[in-house]
Amino acid sequence: MSQRGMRLDIFTYNSLIYGMCLTDQWDEAKRLFDEMVFSLMVVKGRVRDTACDKTLVDDYIKVKRIHKALRLAEEMTQKELFPDLEMQNTLRSFHAKWHVAFAE
Repeated sequence: MSQRGMRLDIFTYNSLIYGMCLTDQWDEAKRLFDEMVFSLMVVKGRVRDTACDKTLVDDYIKVKRIHKALRLAEEMTQKELFPDLEMQNTLRSFHAKWHVAFAE
C-alpha cells in the first residue's frame, strides 16, 4: 500500500488486517502487520497500540494456529505491550480447551 503512495494510519491498518483475517489471507495479514510496525512505529516513531496484535491473535486462535498466536503474544510482551484482559482470556480459554482435547 505504501509503495503506491497511500498513507495509512493505524486505523486503516487495523481494518485491512481484520479483513485479511476474515478472508483467510493470513500471510497477507501478517505482511501488513509487519509493514504497519515498520512504517508507523519505526519510521514515524508512533506509539503502537494492541488492536492489530489482538486481531491477529484472535483470528489465529479461531483457525487453531495457537503457536502463531502465542508467538505474537510473546513478541508483544517483549516489546512491553501487554495483552489486555480480553486477549488474556481468549488465550487462556483456548489453552484450556486445547489441553482438555488432549486429555480425553
